[in-house]
Amino acid sequence: MNAAGVKGELRYGYQTAALFSKWELTPAVGGGSRCDAKLKDINEYWLAMSPLTVVLSLGSRRWVWEVQDLRLHGASAVIMVKGQPTL
Repeated sequence: MNAAGVKGELRYGYQTAALFSKWELTPAVGGGSRCDAKLKDINEYWLAMSPLTVVLSLGSRRWVWEVQDLRLHGASAVIMVKGQPTL
């Protein structure tokens, strides 16, 4: 699945760990999907918690996945997810 947007977030329960200013979702090698995101408003405390969920907004829809793997590179993140999102 390929998609892109400008609104998304990483969450721990109902707490916001980070907001996205831009994201792109692409198929991952070996299955699942890869989300490349530009982070803003990062809360280091909640970002260190587990399990995190990723919420991607596309128009009026919100796609939600549990994060399988998270790699941070400064204000950028690579987020790996599997399966279909919860709408």
